[in-house]
Amino acid sequence: MSNKSAQTRKANMLAGARPPLPGQSHYREASLRAELSAYFEPDGPVEFIWVADIAYCMAASEVIRVQIAGFRMLIIEKAYLDLTESSNYFDEALLDEALPATTPKNWARQNRMAEQGFISSSHGELLGDPDFAALLGSMSGQDARHLRLLEQMLSDQTKERDRIINQIDRRRRQTMRDAIEQAEACRRAEQEARTEGDAVMIDGNGRSLRDLAALPDMPGDGDADADPDPVSDDDVEEAEYDAAQQTMGLQEQVL
Repeated sequence: MSNKSAQTRKANMLAGARPPLPGQSHYREASLRAELSAYFEPDGPVEFIWVADIAYCMAASEVIRVQIAGFRMLIIEKAYLDLTESSNYFDEALLDEALPATTPKNWARQNRMAEQGFISSSHGELLGDPDFAALLGSMSGQDARHLRLLEQMLSDQTKERDRIINQIDRRRRQTMRDAIEQAEACRRAEQEARTEGDAVMIDGNGRSLRDLAALPDMPGDGDADADPDPVSDDDVEEAEYDAAQQTMGLQEQVL
């Protein structure tokens, strides 16, 4: 079994019982857990649970986005229906003749909306259309509050997702700092042990280097390069006098 498959199985196991969200594939959240497990490579049960929570937040965000889009469509449809009903947009007699008795009249209205391009993306961009802008502006206060609640739900899921991701990063940064501090402590301990080992080295008489360094200077322990019998000033003068006498004797012999 590959490491990725093992991580996916463990993530699914630790996620617990999580039924699929309405309208969502049963495998969507499991697929997200597999992708996130491969990316984060969770270590330990805590990180596996965090990855499962991130996957749930992402799956829930997808559902809320669909809810927001659907509610916006309902607002536009309701505004369109209110406009057409108040202006006798449909000829009821023609409508009854054209449609079977079992077909609700609002189906015809929706078909007419599709013809206008209000509920189909195949008609291109409509945000610059004045009629469409009027429908968007027909939102009631109650609809606005409901839409705001849905958008707040999406924001909460996004914040929770980011919070868990940051928590994983903080935990791993702290683990890295702990590893660095432990390595530095081991290095200091090795240096102290090496210094202590140098201090306990002994000479032939059983004394340590630290003991030898503490001993006072002994007579004759001066500089080895120093002259053991230094020359005095009188000796220098006597040697110069003898040299001068020898020079004078040689000169007399020559003459």
